[in-house]
Amino acid sequence: MRRQAEALRVQDLAQLLRDRRATKGLGLRAAAEEAGVSFNTLARVEKGHVPDIETFSRIARWVGHSPAEFLEAASVTLDSTPEVIEAHLRGDPALTSDAAEAIAGLVRELYSRLAEPAEVATACHLRAASTFKPEASALFAELLGEMHSALLAED
Repeated sequence: MRRQAEALRVQDLAQLLRDRRATKGLGLRAAAEEAGVSFNTLARVEKGHVPDIETFSRIARWVGHSPAEFLEAASVTLDSTPEVIEAHLRGDPALTSDAAEAIAGLVRELYSRLAEPAEVATACHLRAASTFKPEASALFAELLGEMHSALLAED
């Protein structure tokens, strides 16, 4: 099963960061101070490391872009529960291929009848441990609002 997720274009952010520093003639320390982030963090982002959501937003704005501009759709392959069960059944040495297929067919049938539709959820992975700060919900709300506006502008 293929689902759409969001991928962060960190390399684009890193390049814009280097370009902005060069244009302004700033070293890492001066740029970090101007952007409101630590020197070490800015150096890591320039090397392609994923920052936490707050740092990501500050750097994106410092280079003159909305954080939403660095997100792009990415396909993710997720196995459904029946597919996972079928794979286990096929690997079970106690079952013939016909037996594994028969059980898998029953699982698929029961699953389609009994499983409730999954809720649609969007995951945002920007160093999850750093996103549980008190201000995280406000930052996410702002970021999602910008993404929504950007999507509306595309239509």
